[in-house]
Amino acid sequence: MNKQISARNAFVFVLTCCMLYAFPIILADVYYRDDFERVLNPAAGWYTLGRPTADLLMRLFSFNIFELTDTAPFTLLLGILFISWVLWTVAKRNETILTIGSLCPYILLLISPFFLQNISYKYDSLPMIAALAISILAYFYPRDRGVKSYLIPMAYLFLALTLYQPCTNIFIGLYGVNLLIGFNKNSRSPLQETLWAGVVLLSAYILYFVIINKMLGMSGGRDAMVPLPELADYLIKHTKILIHYIKSAITRELKIILYVTSLCVVYAFFLNVYNFLQDKQWSVSTLLSLLLMVLSPIVIFLAFLGPLFLLREGMTDVRVLSGVSATLFLHGYSLVVVLRKLKPKWMLLSLVPVFYFTAVSFQYANAVKNQHIYEDRIFSWLIYDLMAVNANNHGKIFINNYPGTAPITQTIVNHQAIIDLMYTPSYGWISRRTLYSMGLNNVDLGWGDNYGDMLQTVCSSSSTPLKDNKFYTIYAVGDNTLVWFKNKFKTLCGKR
Repeated sequence: MNKQISARNAFVFVLTCCMLYAFPIILADVYYRDDFERVLNPAAGWYTLGRPTADLLMRLFSFNIFELTDTAPFTLLLGILFISWVLWTVAKRNETILTIGSLCPYILLLISPFFLQNISYKYDSLPMIAALAISILAYFYPRDRGVKSYLIPMAYLFLALTLYQPCTNIFIGLYGVNLLIGFNKNSRSPLQETLWAGVVLLSAYILYFVIINKMLGMSGGRDAMVPLPELADYLIKHTKILIHYIKSAITRELKIILYVTSLCVVYAFFLNVYNFLQDKQWSVSTLLSLLLMVLSPIVIFLAFLGPLFLLREGMTDVRVLSGVSATLFLHGYSLVVVLRKLKPKWMLLSLVPVFYFTAVSFQYANAVKNQHIYEDRIFSWLIYDLMAVNANNHGKIFINNYPGTAPITQTIVNHQAIIDLMYTPSYGWISRRTLYSMGLNNVDLGWGDNYGDMLQTVCSSSSTPLKDNKFYTIYAVGDNTLVWFKNKFKTLCGKR
Protein backbone atom coordinates (compact mmCIF):
# COMPACT_ATOMS: atom_id res chain seq x y z
CA MET A 1 0.00 0.00 0.00
CA ASN A 2 2.91 2.36 0.66
CA LYS A 3 5.02 1.02 -2.16
CA GLN A 4 5.52 3.15 -5.24
CA ILE A 5 3.72 1.92 -8.34
CA SER A 6 4.20 2.81 -11.99
CA ALA A 7 2.03 5.39 -13.73
CA ARG A 8 0.44 2.63 -15.82
CA ASN A 9 -0.45 0.54 -12.77
CA ALA A 10 -1.77 3.64 -11.05
CA PHE A 11 -4.14 4.28 -13.95
CA VAL A 12 -5.28 0.64 -13.95
CA PHE A 13 -6.00 0.89 -10.22
CA VAL A 14 -8.00 4.12 -10.58
CA LEU A 15 -9.93 2.77 -13.58
CA THR A 16 -10.69 -0.50 -11.77
CA CYS A 17 -12.09 1.32 -8.72
CA CYS A 18 -14.20 3.65 -10.85
CA MET A 19 -15.48 0.76 -12.95
CA LEU A 20 -16.43 -1.20 -9.82
CA TYR A 21 -18.42 1.84 -8.69
CA ALA A 22 -20.35 1.99 -11.98
CA PHE A 23 -20.53 -1.76 -12.60
CA PRO A 24 -23.71 -2.45 -10.56
CA ILE A 25 -25.54 0.36 -12.40
CA ILE A 26 -24.58 -1.27 -15.70
CA LEU A 27 -25.73 -4.68 -14.46
CA ALA A 28 -29.07 -3.31 -13.24
CA ASP A 29 -29.75 -1.97 -16.77
CA VAL A 30 -32.79 0.08 -15.76
CA TYR A 31 -34.21 3.24 -17.34
CA TYR A 32 -34.08 6.00 -14.74
CA ARG A 33 -36.54 8.90 -14.42
CA ASP A 34 -36.09 11.18 -17.47
CA ASP A 35 -34.89 8.19 -19.50
CA PHE A 36 -38.52 7.02 -19.78
CA GLU A 37 -39.42 10.16 -21.69
CA ARG A 38 -36.27 10.31 -23.80
CA VAL A 39 -36.50 6.71 -24.93
CA LEU A 40 -39.97 7.47 -26.36
CA ASN A 41 -39.28 11.03 -27.55
CA PRO A 42 -35.56 11.04 -28.34
CA ALA A 43 -34.99 14.79 -28.47
CA ALA A 44 -32.08 16.05 -26.38
CA GLY A 45 -33.43 19.36 -25.10
CA TRP A 46 -30.75 20.05 -22.50
CA TYR A 47 -29.89 23.30 -24.27
CA THR A 48 -33.17 24.74 -23.00
CA LEU A 49 -31.80 24.26 -19.46
CA GLY A 50 -28.53 26.03 -20.21
CA ARG A 51 -26.64 22.83 -21.09
CA PRO A 52 -25.97 23.03 -24.85
CA THR A 53 -22.72 21.05 -24.68
CA ALA A 54 -24.64 18.13 -23.15
CA ASP A 55 -26.72 18.02 -26.33
CA LEU A 56 -23.63 18.09 -28.53
CA LEU A 57 -21.83 15.45 -26.49
CA MET A 58 -24.70 12.98 -26.51
CA ARG A 59 -25.46 13.51 -30.18
CA LEU A 60 -21.81 12.87 -30.95
CA PHE A 61 -21.47 9.67 -28.93
CA SER A 62 -24.87 8.27 -29.79
CA PHE A 63 -23.87 8.82 -33.45
CA ASN A 64 -27.19 10.50 -34.22
CA ILE A 65 -27.11 14.21 -35.01
CA PHE A 66 -30.89 14.62 -35.20
CA GLU A 67 -32.12 12.85 -32.06
CA LEU A 68 -30.84 10.64 -29.25
CA THR A 69 -30.51 6.88 -29.48
CA ASP A 70 -30.17 4.69 -26.39
CA THR A 71 -26.45 3.87 -26.50
CA ALA A 72 -26.06 2.89 -22.83
CA PRO A 73 -23.90 1.64 -21.26
CA PHE A 74 -21.41 2.79 -23.92
CA THR A 75 -21.74 6.44 -22.92
CA LEU A 76 -21.42 5.61 -19.22
CA LEU A 77 -18.27 3.61 -19.92
CA LEU A 78 -16.83 6.55 -21.87
CA GLY A 79 -17.55 8.82 -18.92
CA ILE A 80 -15.88 6.44 -16.45
CA LEU A 81 -12.84 6.14 -18.72
CA PHE A 82 -12.58 9.94 -19.00
CA ILE A 83 -12.89 10.71 -15.30
CA SER A 84 -10.49 7.88 -14.44
CA TRP A 85 -7.93 9.54 -16.70
CA VAL A 86 -8.62 12.91 -15.05
CA LEU A 87 -8.25 11.53 -11.50
CA TRP A 88 -5.05 9.76 -12.49
CA THR A 89 -3.73 12.94 -14.13
CA VAL A 90 -4.40 15.22 -11.15
CA ALA A 91 -2.97 12.64 -8.75
CA LYS A 92 0.24 12.49 -10.80
CA ARG A 93 0.36 16.27 -10.84
CA ASN A 94 -0.11 16.59 -7.09
CA GLU A 95 1.66 13.55 -5.59
CA THR A 96 5.43 13.14 -5.58
CA ILE A 97 5.08 9.34 -5.31
CA LEU A 98 2.14 7.32 -6.60
CA THR A 99 0.99 4.57 -4.26
CA ILE A 100 -2.31 2.77 -3.76
CA GLY A 101 -2.83 4.78 -0.59
CA SER A 102 -2.09 8.15 -2.20
CA LEU A 103 -4.56 7.44 -5.02
CA CYS A 104 -7.52 6.54 -2.79
CA PRO A 105 -8.56 10.12 -1.86
CA TYR A 106 -8.71 11.15 -5.53
CA ILE A 107 -10.95 8.18 -6.34
CA LEU A 108 -13.40 9.48 -3.72
CA LEU A 109 -13.99 12.53 -5.91
CA LEU A 110 -16.14 10.20 -8.02
CA ILE A 111 -17.06 7.36 -5.69
CA SER A 112 -19.72 9.02 -3.59
CA PRO A 113 -23.29 8.08 -2.65
CA PHE A 114 -24.24 11.57 -3.80
CA PHE A 115 -23.18 10.90 -7.39
CA LEU A 116 -24.99 7.57 -7.82
CA GLN A 117 -28.09 9.26 -9.15
CA ASN A 118 -26.04 11.08 -11.78
CA ILE A 119 -24.58 7.90 -13.25
CA SER A 120 -27.99 6.18 -13.17
CA TYR A 121 -29.29 8.09 -16.18
CA LYS A 122 -28.73 6.24 -19.45
CA TYR A 123 -28.91 9.48 -21.44
CA ASP A 124 -27.48 11.99 -18.98
CA SER A 125 -24.63 10.19 -17.23
CA LEU A 126 -21.87 11.13 -19.71
CA PRO A 127 -22.47 14.92 -19.59
CA MET A 128 -22.66 14.85 -15.78
CA ILE A 129 -19.47 12.81 -15.40
CA ALA A 130 -17.69 15.01 -17.94
CA ALA A 131 -18.78 18.16 -16.05
CA LEU A 132 -17.41 16.75 -12.79
CA ALA A 133 -14.13 15.68 -14.41
CA ILE A 134 -13.56 19.01 -16.16
CA SER A 135 -14.29 20.94 -12.95
CA ILE A 136 -11.67 18.84 -11.15
CA LEU A 137 -9.19 19.56 -13.95
CA ALA A 138 -9.91 23.26 -13.57
CA TYR A 139 -9.01 23.25 -9.88
CA PHE A 140 -5.77 21.31 -10.32
CA TYR A 141 -4.48 23.42 -13.20
CA PRO A 142 -0.94 24.69 -12.36
CA ARG A 143 -0.74 28.17 -10.85
CA ASP A 144 2.66 29.10 -12.36
CA ARG A 145 1.69 29.61 -16.00
CA GLY A 146 0.85 33.29 -15.97
CA VAL A 147 -2.37 34.35 -17.63
CA LYS A 148 -3.03 30.75 -18.72
CA SER A 149 -3.42 29.84 -15.04
CA TYR A 150 -6.57 31.96 -15.09
CA LEU A 151 -7.86 31.59 -18.64
CA ILE A 152 -7.70 27.80 -18.97
CA PRO A 153 -9.41 26.95 -15.63
CA MET A 154 -12.02 29.60 -16.45
CA ALA A 155 -12.62 27.96 -19.85
CA TYR A 156 -12.85 24.53 -18.15
CA LEU A 157 -15.47 25.79 -15.69
CA PHE A 158 -17.44 27.50 -18.46
CA LEU A 159 -17.47 24.22 -20.39
CA ALA A 160 -18.53 22.30 -17.26
CA LEU A 161 -21.39 24.74 -16.68
CA THR A 162 -22.68 24.04 -20.20
CA LEU A 163 -22.63 20.32 -19.43
CA TYR A 164 -24.20 20.24 -15.94
CA GLN A 165 -24.06 23.29 -13.70
CA PRO A 166 -24.04 21.73 -10.18
CA CYS A 167 -20.88 19.72 -10.90
CA THR A 168 -18.79 22.91 -10.86
CA ASN A 169 -19.38 23.04 -7.09
CA ILE A 170 -16.55 20.53 -6.74
CA PHE A 171 -14.19 23.39 -7.67
CA ILE A 172 -15.43 25.41 -4.68
CA GLY A 173 -15.20 22.36 -2.43
CA LEU A 174 -11.60 21.56 -3.41
CA TYR A 175 -10.63 25.18 -2.84
CA GLY A 176 -12.12 25.01 0.66
CA VAL A 177 -10.43 21.68 1.43
CA ASN A 178 -7.08 23.08 0.34
CA LEU A 179 -7.52 26.05 2.67
CA LEU A 180 -8.17 23.61 5.51
CA ILE A 181 -5.43 21.00 5.02
CA GLY A 182 -3.19 22.36 2.24
CA PHE A 183 -3.17 19.25 0.06
CA ASN A 184 -2.47 21.00 -3.27
CA LYS A 185 1.29 21.06 -3.85
CA ASN A 186 0.86 23.59 -6.69
CA SER A 187 -1.09 26.12 -4.63
CA ARG A 188 0.17 29.28 -2.97
CA SER A 189 -0.78 31.02 0.25
CA PRO A 190 -4.45 30.86 1.31
CA LEU A 191 -4.87 34.55 0.43
CA GLN A 192 -3.38 34.10 -3.05
CA GLU A 193 -5.44 30.94 -3.58
CA THR A 194 -8.59 32.83 -2.66
CA LEU A 195 -7.84 35.59 -5.15
CA TRP A 196 -7.08 33.03 -7.89
CA ALA A 197 -10.17 30.90 -7.20
CA GLY A 198 -12.40 33.98 -6.93
CA VAL A 199 -11.26 35.41 -10.25
CA VAL A 200 -11.56 32.06 -12.07
CA LEU A 201 -14.95 31.13 -10.60
CA LEU A 202 -16.61 34.53 -10.96
CA SER A 203 -15.28 35.01 -14.50
CA ALA A 204 -16.63 31.61 -15.57
CA TYR A 205 -20.07 32.29 -14.04
CA ILE A 206 -20.29 35.78 -15.55
CA LEU A 207 -19.26 34.45 -18.96
CA TYR A 208 -21.83 31.67 -18.70
CA PHE A 209 -24.57 34.04 -17.57
CA VAL A 210 -23.90 36.54 -20.36
CA ILE A 211 -23.44 34.08 -23.23
CA ILE A 212 -25.70 31.14 -22.37
CA ASN A 213 -28.46 32.70 -20.28
CA LYS A 214 -28.77 36.19 -21.75
CA MET A 215 -27.40 36.14 -25.32
CA LEU A 216 -28.66 32.64 -26.23
CA GLY A 217 -31.61 32.58 -23.81
CA MET A 218 -30.83 29.05 -22.60
CA SER A 219 -31.87 28.87 -18.97
CA GLY A 220 -35.33 27.35 -18.73
CA GLY A 221 -35.99 29.83 -15.93
CA ARG A 222 -33.51 28.08 -13.68
CA ASP A 223 -31.41 31.21 -13.27
CA ALA A 224 -34.13 33.03 -11.31
CA MET A 225 -32.76 34.43 -8.07
CA VAL A 226 -34.55 34.31 -4.73
CA PRO A 227 -35.97 37.78 -3.88
CA LEU A 228 -34.04 39.39 -1.04
CA PRO A 229 -37.02 39.53 1.40
CA GLU A 230 -37.46 35.74 1.00
CA LEU A 231 -33.77 34.86 1.16
CA ALA A 232 -33.49 34.10 4.89
CA ASP A 233 -36.48 31.73 4.94
CA TYR A 234 -35.33 30.13 1.72
CA LEU A 235 -31.81 29.50 3.07
CA ILE A 236 -33.17 27.98 6.27
CA LYS A 237 -35.55 25.72 4.36
CA HIS A 238 -32.96 24.36 1.93
CA THR A 239 -30.26 24.06 4.58
CA LYS A 240 -32.63 21.80 6.53
CA ILE A 241 -33.26 19.71 3.41
CA LEU A 242 -29.52 19.50 2.77
CA ILE A 243 -28.82 18.37 6.34
CA HIS A 244 -31.57 15.74 6.02
CA TYR A 245 -29.95 14.42 2.85
CA ILE A 246 -26.51 14.31 4.45
CA LYS A 247 -27.82 12.55 7.57
CA SER A 248 -29.60 9.97 5.42
CA ALA A 249 -26.23 8.89 4.02
CA ILE A 250 -24.65 8.33 7.44
CA THR A 251 -25.22 4.79 8.64
CA ARG A 252 -23.89 3.38 11.92
CA GLU A 253 -21.00 1.85 10.01
CA LEU A 254 -20.13 5.08 8.24
CA LYS A 255 -20.19 6.92 11.58
CA ILE A 256 -17.29 4.76 12.75
CA ILE A 257 -15.30 5.65 9.64
CA LEU A 258 -16.15 9.34 10.00
CA TYR A 259 -15.18 9.44 13.69
CA VAL A 260 -11.71 8.19 12.79
CA THR A 261 -11.27 10.35 9.69
CA SER A 262 -12.62 13.45 11.45
CA LEU A 263 -9.80 13.15 13.99
CA CYS A 264 -7.45 12.86 11.03
CA VAL A 265 -8.91 16.07 9.57
CA VAL A 266 -8.19 17.93 12.81
CA TYR A 267 -4.61 16.62 12.78
CA ALA A 268 -4.14 17.57 9.11
CA PHE A 269 -5.51 21.06 9.78
CA PHE A 270 -3.10 21.83 12.60
CA LEU A 271 -0.25 20.34 10.59
CA ASN A 272 -1.19 22.64 7.72
CA VAL A 273 -1.26 25.69 10.02
CA TYR A 274 2.11 24.70 11.51
CA ASN A 275 3.70 24.29 8.07
CA PHE A 276 2.21 27.58 6.88
CA LEU A 277 3.60 29.54 9.81
CA GLN A 278 7.13 28.18 9.39
CA ASP A 279 9.50 31.12 8.76
CA LYS A 280 6.55 33.49 8.29
CA GLN A 281 6.74 37.13 9.29
CA TRP A 282 3.57 38.30 10.99
CA SER A 283 1.74 40.65 8.64
CA VAL A 284 -1.76 41.53 7.49
CA SER A 285 -1.56 38.95 4.67
CA THR A 286 -0.48 36.26 7.14
CA LEU A 287 -3.40 37.06 9.45
CA LEU A 288 -5.85 37.09 6.54
CA SER A 289 -4.53 33.73 5.36
CA LEU A 290 -4.99 32.27 8.85
CA LEU A 291 -8.52 33.65 8.98
CA LEU A 292 -9.32 32.01 5.65
CA MET A 293 -7.98 28.70 6.94
CA VAL A 294 -10.19 28.92 10.03
CA LEU A 295 -13.26 29.82 7.93
CA SER A 296 -12.63 27.09 5.35
CA PRO A 297 -15.27 24.69 6.80
CA ILE A 298 -17.91 27.28 5.83
CA VAL A 299 -16.58 27.29 2.26
CA ILE A 300 -16.72 23.48 2.18
CA PHE A 301 -20.32 23.53 3.38
CA LEU A 302 -21.32 26.18 0.83
CA ALA A 303 -19.81 23.96 -1.89
CA PHE A 304 -22.50 21.35 -1.22
CA LEU A 305 -24.99 23.47 -3.16
CA GLY A 306 -22.90 26.37 -4.47
CA PRO A 307 -25.02 29.04 -6.22
CA LEU A 308 -28.13 26.90 -5.73
CA PHE A 309 -28.31 28.43 -2.26
CA LEU A 310 -29.36 31.66 -4.03
CA LEU A 311 -31.45 30.32 -6.92
CA ARG A 312 -35.20 29.87 -6.68
CA GLU A 313 -34.96 26.37 -8.13
CA GLY A 314 -32.87 25.39 -5.10
CA MET A 315 -32.10 21.82 -4.16
CA THR A 316 -34.05 19.65 -6.56
CA ASP A 317 -32.55 16.25 -5.79
CA VAL A 318 -29.51 14.28 -4.63
CA ARG A 319 -27.94 14.66 -8.08
CA VAL A 320 -27.09 18.34 -7.44
CA LEU A 321 -24.83 17.44 -4.48
CA SER A 322 -21.66 16.54 -6.39
CA GLY A 323 -19.85 19.17 -4.30
CA VAL A 324 -20.10 16.80 -1.31
CA SER A 325 -17.38 14.69 -2.96
CA ALA A 326 -14.84 17.31 -1.88
CA THR A 327 -15.68 16.51 1.75
CA LEU A 328 -15.12 12.81 1.12
CA PHE A 329 -11.79 13.74 -0.46
CA LEU A 330 -10.99 15.79 2.67
CA HIS A 331 -11.57 12.80 4.95
CA GLY A 332 -9.73 10.38 2.68
CA TYR A 333 -6.72 12.64 2.21
CA SER A 334 -6.49 13.47 5.93
CA LEU A 335 -6.50 9.74 6.71
CA VAL A 336 -3.58 9.23 4.31
CA VAL A 337 -1.69 12.17 5.90
CA VAL A 338 -2.02 10.63 9.37
CA LEU A 339 -1.09 7.14 8.21
CA ARG A 340 2.01 8.46 6.41
CA LYS A 341 3.14 10.31 9.52
CA LEU A 342 2.23 7.85 12.24
CA LYS A 343 1.48 4.36 10.89
CA PRO A 344 2.76 3.82 7.32
CA LYS A 345 2.28 0.06 7.66
CA TRP A 346 -1.45 0.63 8.19
CA MET A 347 -1.89 2.40 4.83
CA LEU A 348 -4.25 -0.40 3.82
CA LEU A 349 -6.90 1.46 5.85
CA SER A 350 -7.03 4.15 3.16
CA LEU A 351 -9.02 1.66 1.05
CA VAL A 352 -11.83 1.41 3.61
CA PRO A 353 -13.77 4.52 2.43
CA VAL A 354 -13.37 3.42 -1.21
CA PHE A 355 -14.72 -0.06 -0.43
CA TYR A 356 -17.54 1.33 1.70
CA PHE A 357 -18.88 3.69 -0.97
CA THR A 358 -18.46 1.03 -3.64
CA ALA A 359 -20.60 -1.28 -1.50
CA VAL A 360 -23.24 1.48 -1.29
CA SER A 361 -23.28 1.54 -5.09
CA PHE A 362 -24.03 -2.19 -5.19
CA GLN A 363 -26.76 -1.79 -2.56
CA TYR A 364 -28.32 1.07 -4.49
CA ALA A 365 -28.26 -0.82 -7.80
CA ASN A 366 -29.81 -3.89 -6.17
CA ALA A 367 -32.58 -1.72 -4.71
CA VAL A 368 -33.29 -0.13 -8.10
CA LYS A 369 -33.20 -3.47 -9.93
CA ASN A 370 -35.52 -5.22 -7.46
CA GLN A 371 -37.95 -2.31 -7.54
CA HIS A 372 -37.99 -2.53 -11.34
CA ILE A 373 -38.62 -6.30 -11.28
CA TYR A 374 -41.41 -5.84 -8.71
CA GLU A 375 -43.08 -3.09 -10.73
CA ASP A 376 -42.63 -4.95 -14.01
CA ARG A 377 -44.75 -7.80 -12.64
CA ILE A 378 -47.44 -5.35 -11.50
CA PHE A 379 -47.46 -3.66 -14.90
CA SER A 380 -47.79 -7.04 -16.62
CA TRP A 381 -50.83 -7.94 -14.49
CA LEU A 382 -52.29 -4.49 -15.09
CA ILE A 383 -51.96 -4.77 -18.88
CA TYR A 384 -53.69 -8.16 -18.76
CA ASP A 385 -56.57 -6.71 -16.70
CA LEU A 386 -56.88 -3.61 -18.90
CA MET A 387 -57.10 -5.76 -22.00
CA ALA A 388 -59.61 -8.03 -20.27
CA VAL A 389 -61.97 -5.05 -19.85
CA ASN A 390 -61.17 -3.85 -23.38
CA ALA A 391 -59.72 -0.56 -22.07
CA ASN A 392 -57.07 -0.56 -24.79
CA ASN A 393 -59.72 -0.21 -27.51
CA HIS A 394 -61.63 2.90 -26.41
CA GLY A 395 -61.06 6.27 -24.79
CA LYS A 396 -57.93 7.07 -22.81
CA ILE A 397 -56.25 5.24 -19.94
CA PHE A 398 -55.35 7.58 -17.09
CA ILE A 399 -52.72 6.41 -14.58
CA ASN A 400 -52.70 7.77 -11.04
CA ASN A 401 -50.37 7.40 -8.05
CA TYR A 402 -47.51 4.86 -8.09
CA PRO A 403 -46.73 1.31 -6.90
CA GLY A 404 -45.43 0.71 -3.40
CA THR A 405 -41.87 -0.22 -2.51
CA ALA A 406 -40.69 -3.74 -3.28
CA PRO A 407 -40.06 -5.76 -0.07
CA ILE A 408 -36.42 -6.43 -1.03
CA THR A 409 -35.88 -2.76 -1.86
CA GLN A 410 -37.43 -1.74 1.46
CA THR A 411 -35.01 -3.99 3.34
CA ILE A 412 -32.07 -2.28 1.65
CA VAL A 413 -33.55 1.18 2.28
CA ASN A 414 -34.01 0.37 5.97
CA HIS A 415 -30.24 0.06 6.27
CA GLN A 416 -29.12 2.67 3.73
CA ALA A 417 -31.58 5.56 4.05
CA ILE A 418 -30.10 7.68 1.27
CA ILE A 419 -31.24 5.05 -1.24
CA ASP A 420 -34.83 5.95 -0.32
CA LEU A 421 -34.16 9.37 -1.88
CA MET A 422 -32.87 7.89 -5.14
CA TYR A 423 -34.28 4.48 -6.06
CA THR A 424 -37.40 6.14 -7.55
CA PRO A 425 -40.59 4.11 -7.75
CA SER A 426 -42.62 4.54 -10.95
CA TYR A 427 -44.35 7.81 -10.20
CA GLY A 428 -47.46 8.59 -12.27
CA TRP A 429 -45.62 10.19 -15.19
CA ILE A 430 -43.12 7.28 -15.27
CA SER A 431 -45.83 4.59 -15.05
CA ARG A 432 -47.68 6.17 -17.97
CA ARG A 433 -44.60 6.02 -20.17
CA THR A 434 -43.75 2.50 -19.04
CA LEU A 435 -47.19 1.20 -19.97
CA TYR A 436 -47.10 3.10 -23.26
CA SER A 437 -43.74 1.49 -24.06
CA MET A 438 -45.35 -1.91 -23.40
CA GLY A 439 -47.86 -1.35 -26.19
CA LEU A 440 -50.83 0.45 -24.59
CA ASN A 441 -51.03 3.24 -27.15
CA ASN A 442 -54.03 5.00 -25.59
CA VAL A 443 -52.34 5.73 -22.25
CA ASP A 444 -52.45 9.45 -21.49
CA LEU A 445 -48.86 10.77 -21.18
CA GLY A 446 -49.59 13.73 -18.93
CA TRP A 447 -46.99 14.99 -16.43
CA GLY A 448 -49.27 15.84 -13.49
CA ASP A 449 -49.58 13.85 -10.27
CA ASN A 450 -53.28 13.12 -10.75
CA TYR A 451 -56.42 13.87 -12.73
CA GLY A 452 -58.49 15.73 -10.15
CA ASP A 453 -61.83 15.85 -11.96
CA MET A 454 -61.82 12.12 -12.72
CA LEU A 455 -60.82 11.22 -9.17
CA GLN A 456 -63.58 13.46 -7.82
CA THR A 457 -66.10 11.73 -10.08
CA VAL A 458 -65.04 8.27 -8.87
CA CYS A 459 -65.05 9.26 -5.19
CA SER A 460 -68.32 11.20 -5.24
CA SER A 461 -70.26 8.53 -7.10
CA SER A 462 -68.85 5.57 -5.12
CA SER A 463 -68.22 3.80 -8.42
CA THR A 464 -67.74 0.04 -8.44
CA PRO A 465 -64.27 -0.83 -9.77
CA LEU A 466 -63.86 -2.98 -12.85
CA LYS A 467 -60.87 -4.63 -11.17
CA ASP A 468 -59.55 -4.37 -7.64
CA ASN A 469 -56.58 -6.09 -6.03
CA LYS A 470 -53.71 -5.45 -3.66
CA PHE A 471 -51.72 -3.41 -6.17
CA TYR A 472 -54.20 -1.31 -8.16
CA THR A 473 -57.85 -0.49 -8.85
CA ILE A 474 -59.39 0.05 -12.29
CA TYR A 475 -62.47 2.24 -12.84
CA ALA A 476 -64.52 3.15 -15.89
CA VAL A 477 -65.13 6.91 -16.14
CA GLY A 478 -67.30 7.51 -19.17
CA ASP A 479 -65.46 6.24 -22.20
CA ASN A 480 -62.14 6.43 -20.35
CA THR A 481 -60.37 4.17 -17.87
CA LEU A 482 -58.83 5.27 -14.59
CA VAL A 483 -56.07 3.26 -12.86
CA TRP A 484 -55.12 3.93 -9.25
CA PHE A 485 -51.92 2.31 -7.98
CA LYS A 486 -52.01 1.47 -4.29
CA ASN A 487 -49.28 2.30 -1.78
CA LYS A 488 -49.04 3.15 1.91
CA PHE A 489 -48.73 6.89 1.31
CA LYS A 490 -51.94 7.78 -0.54
CA THR A 491 -55.48 6.45 -0.81
CA LEU A 492 -57.83 7.05 -3.70
CA CYS A 493 -60.42 9.16 -1.93
CA GLY A 494 -58.23 10.40 0.88
CA LYS A 495 -54.98 12.36 0.54
CA ARG A 496 -53.86 12.64 -3.06
